[in-house]
Amino acid sequence: KMGVGDQLCQLAWEGKVDELQAALNNGFDPNWIGNSDYTPLHCASEFGQSKACLTLLQAGADTEASGGRAKKTPLHLAAENGNTGAAKVLLFFGADPDAPDAEGRRPGEAFAQGTPRRARHAV
Repeated sequence: KMGVGDQLCQLAWEGKVDELQAALNNGFDPNWIGNSDYTPLHCASEFGQSKACLTLLQAGADTEASGGRAKKTPLHLAAENGNTGAAKVLLFFGADPDAPDAEGRRPGEAFAQGTPRRARHAV
């Protein structure tokens, strides 16, 4: 069963900005953690949904939230997936490119390697 956090994540990764904004306007927490142990900002960042990232950040989403077993920030996920648009939005809102994950990797290192695990760009 999908909880609220999972529903917000789905809206974020699908880039459904109007529905996401409506949920936030109705009082849903932009930092709600879903069953995946990720916030909606993690989901939007991983899938390159820059507009969803912007919507969440304007609603108070935490750029430094660490999620999953590897304790990655949204910027880690954007970097690892080659989502430069999402990364630019995150950096504008103060995301730390030097924040280490659980294994000591930093988001800037993924961009420096230039070989994302997979590239997902919003259409």
